[in-house]
Amino acid sequence: MGTSVITISGGEPLLHPELDEIIRHIRRRGMIAGMITNGYLLTAERIGRLNRAGLEHLQISIDNAVPDEVSMKSLKVLDQKLALLAKHAVFQVNINSVLGSGVENPEDALKIAHRAIELGLTSTVGIIHDHNGQLKPLGPREIEIFEEIMTLGKRSFSRFNVFQHNIARAQVNNWRCRSGSRYLYVCEEGLVHWCSQQRGYPGIPLEQYTPEMRQREFLTAKFCAPRCTVSCVQQVGILDNWRTPQNLKPLPVTPAPQVVQISSTASAEN
Repeated sequence: MGTSVITISGGEPLLHPELDEIIRHIRRRGMIAGMITNGYLLTAERIGRLNRAGLEHLQISIDNAVPDEVSMKSLKVLDQKLALLAKHAVFQVNINSVLGSGVENPEDALKIAHRAIELGLTSTVGIIHDHNGQLKPLGPREIEIFEEIMTLGKRSFSRFNVFQHNIARAQVNNWRCRSGSRYLYVCEEGLVHWCSQQRGYPGIPLEQYTPEMRQREFLTAKFCAPRCTVSCVQQVGILDNWRTPQNLKPLPVTPAPQVVQISSTASAEN
């Protein structure tokens, strides 16, 4: 397929018993290996193994400064893990803080970002979307925090587009989403979907996903694109924003065949 980057997510990738070998296999194939993790299982020894496997990019998303009833992914819990990464990781480490709906204290995002920069890591900020992956506008103070975080560091590859600036102000983005073609989201069952927020289509096993299918999805207009907040898809899509217009609609989803189990005691005649 000419794939350039594979990002392993979850679930929690660090729980996979063959993670190191998966990363090595990605690198042997000439692709960039990335990972999104909650960071809980990181130790100096585990970071060393990721170094040797050839991991090139790791991201941890931290939701708050201290744990609350919404999330335990806090700076207080993970700060020692960040220090270990700063000391031992030879791969790029990005710390993503969040703003938007459900974030009780937006000032936490600023604390998280400053701590990441202090440790020599990169920092990004994401805007929490609804269950459909659509934008939620930020308040005035949240926008100030968002803009400050965006100016803290410039080393992350995820900073080259203006999508998030529009999202923060509830402005739609005019772009051509190339999910299902340039970007594939492959779920735990090996099925290809547009993205993590639009599971179910096309829902085809990766090994059966043909060049013709990828070409069709390249030309298919995505109904969710104008108000999308899935930055990883946007980062890929912007590279093709000037290419062929999109005028196709998604194909109808074909229901999966039902499996009927037959009792092993049945005779051949039955």
